Amino acid sequence: MMGALCTISMTGIVTGKIPALNLEERKNWDRSDGMLSGYIYRRVSDGYQYLVEECETGTAAWAVLKAHFKKSTIGNQMIAHAAFYQVQHEPDCPISRLLQSTKQKLAAFGVQIDNTKFKNVLLMHLNDFFHTVCLSILAQSPEPDLAKIKEMLARSTATDSVTIKSEDALAA
Repeated sequence: MMGALCTISMTGIVTGKIPALNLEERKNWDRSDGMLSGYIYRRVSDGYQYLVEECETGTAAWAVLKAHFKKSTIGNQMIAHAAFYQVQHEPDCPISRLLQSTKQKLAAFGVQIDNTKFKNVLLMHLNDFFHTVCLSILAQSPEPDLAKIKEMLARSTATDSVTIKSEDALAA
């Protein structure tokens, strides 16, 4: 939907920052904003249309939807936690991407994932090709930090049978 709003220069609806406009531009903005309420209503799935059916502008509809979906509820937190613990490691993708999106979802609900929990989930969900590397990491004392674990996984001998995409972001 953001692409459509960008195309018609109405991103202010999403950002909440209406640009400085002269009188004629403001009339056009208001007219377009009014028409967008119907567009947003049609684009929202049936189960959520009740949220925006009374909204007269796209700005109002977007604000209602944003408030509804940004609300931190125990159900939303459970869904985000479940996604975090169910991620699967794909050896051909950067390891830093393994948990990033679910970590961001949890952060949106005010739940912070510390590096220890991140390391634990990362090691729990490694591809089977990395079993020996995982054992090596678990046997180390003192426990390696997240950057060291990512480095070990990136240069692992498991990469002989599997290609791992390595990026600078892995060290971050």
